[in-house]
Amino acid sequence: RQRMTAAFNRGYRSFAAIHSSCTRAAVMAEEGYRNEGATLAQEIAARFGN
Repeated sequence: RQRMTAAFNRGYRSFAAIHSSCTRAAVMAEEGYRNEGATLAQEIAARFGN
């Protein structure tokens, strides 16, 4: 769990460093990542429990 969280956070920080302003593309990408993260969190909780 810690490794997954750390990997996600590294990716998020890298994305934030590249996209320093809120362009339409950056907002759309962030929304996609947020949705994917929510889906993964639900699937992991359902499969492995809390």
